[in-house]
Amino acid sequence: MRKFLLLLLLAASVLTAQAAEKVSVEQLDQALAAAKGTQDSDLAKQLAGLELTERVSSARLSQWEAGLPGSQSRQALVAVADAAAFKQPPSAEILSTPAPDLDAQRRIMSLAADYVGKTIPKLPNFFATRDTVRYQDRPAGFDADGIYEAGAEPLHAVLGNSSVTVLYRNGQEVVDAGDETKARKPYRKQNQMDRGLSAWGIFGPILGTVLVDAAQSDLSWSRWEQGAAGPAAVFRYAVPKEKSNYEVKWCCFQTGKEPQLFQHIFGYHGEMTIDPSTGTILRLTLMADFNKSPMMDLGLELPIWEADIMVEYAPVEIGGKTYICPAKSVSVSNALTVAYKQGGALVAPVGSLKKMLNDVTFKDYHLFRAEARVLAADSAEPENR
Repeated sequence: MRKFLLLLLLAASVLTAQAAEKVSVEQLDQALAAAKGTQDSDLAKQLAGLELTERVSSARLSQWEAGLPGSQSRQALVAVADAAAFKQPPSAEILSTPAPDLDAQRRIMSLAADYVGKTIPKLPNFFATRDTVRYQDRPAGFDADGIYEAGAEPLHAVLGNSSVTVLYRNGQEVVDAGDETKARKPYRKQNQMDRGLSAWGIFGPILGTVLVDAAQSDLSWSRWEQGAAGPAAVFRYAVPKEKSNYEVKWCCFQTGKEPQLFQHIFGYHGEMTIDPSTGTILRLTLMADFNKSPMMDLGLELPIWEADIMVEYAPVEIGGKTYICPAKSVSVSNALTVAYKQGGALVAPVGSLKKMLNDVTFKDYHLFRAEARVLAADSAEPENR
């Protein structure tokens, strides 16, 4: 019976996805130009029904946002763009330049290793504001009580957005304890805030983790892309579970009445975009390989079937000098709406597959000179990954 219900849920999710109109970056650009004068709410509804087939650059997305009539259409546009963050860029942004030879590829990766190992640890102590906007869809299907919900809704912004101060001090990423304390609320009041993947180490540690894992696994050339400051080298990688240090953290499934954090090591794959002249990592994607870590390996049924992270880095001015720091992060998860733990195993309920997306931006970078109460990032409340 459970198998039949899961198949039904999958079918419902497929039908929902098929309802979206697929458009290229250029087609969306034309549609936005033609929509000048459209009311904010009407344009938001139109955008919510679209699915990009290509990744849109941050520069073009900023241009689009600047021309929109209001907050509703801007949020809808960001949801559409973020959902495509793991796809290939438009063909016009993929350069036809021949791939570098093996020695040149090794030189680029060596520069990247030096950048992560030597340059990032020398960053000054600074702090920045981290803004998180949370999106989720409402798929057609059953709720946890077995009641059928016919209505479906595409990705849309939900309550629980947050803004906290992140500090980088002595090579460690920390979170302002005051912000975290103010954010702590009973689970029933803040479950929207805690839902999703948990972020960690995007100021540096995540780069080192991927470089080490990829170097011991499958790392290969992908393509040249047109970057903001010139050609950028893109490498693809694939890390099997036995060599992985990628721990997926997702909130939440239920144990009786208590919410529980799901944590497990998965194999993963993705791409890293590198400045070939300096080794600076400009963009990184991580996508967990759930299909390569079957449920029978864990002895349980997984509450989450997708866990993807994208981080973009860009130059920022701190104390009169320019440094490369996180500018934007997107995390996407696809999970059961509720999952219960019984007898040590996760049991899939009669529920729907729900997509959750966290859009994170970093801004207002400043040198950190004053004393502040801080909390280690690993011990902070689950945020987004």
